[in-house]
Amino acid sequence: MISIGNIFKTNPAEFDEVWVICFAVDELRSLFEDFDNVFHVPELAPKESLFKEYRSMVHSGQWNEQSFKRCYVQKFLNDIQSSEAAMKQLRALVAVSEDKNIRLACFCPDDEEGICHRSIVAGLLLNMGACVECSEDYRIYRLCG
Repeated sequence: MISIGNIFKTNPAEFDEVWVICFAVDELRSLFEDFDNVFHVPELAPKESLFKEYRSMVHSGQWNEQSFKRCYVQKFLNDIQSSEAAMKQLRALVAVSEDKNIRLACFCPDDEEGICHRSIVAGLLLNMGACVECSEDYRIYRLCG
């Protein structure tokens, strides 16, 4: 089963693997140095340009559900779909979703999950046939073609 959540509310001992799907994780290395099941998977994170655009909107008070839908979702989906490395990671997750307990984590608070890229990743995985513990509303996120 795959679950999604905030990295600071994730206990690696509770999972077979924790995939940190963030742009950068340098500050987390010391938090998880005792765990060999925590992996940085930048292929499922926003690209640097999209991450900077998101941070700019957050800092200017413009980040909300509308900006997520209008400015972020399609760019993130395009980036994922155009990356063979990202698609490979998604297929790998689908293949093990019934056998392993995997957490996909990032910095976004759990109460903002609906406007976080991990909701998009969860929806893609649901639509690809993976076992994902998340809102069925995330099925709206699909790859083209």
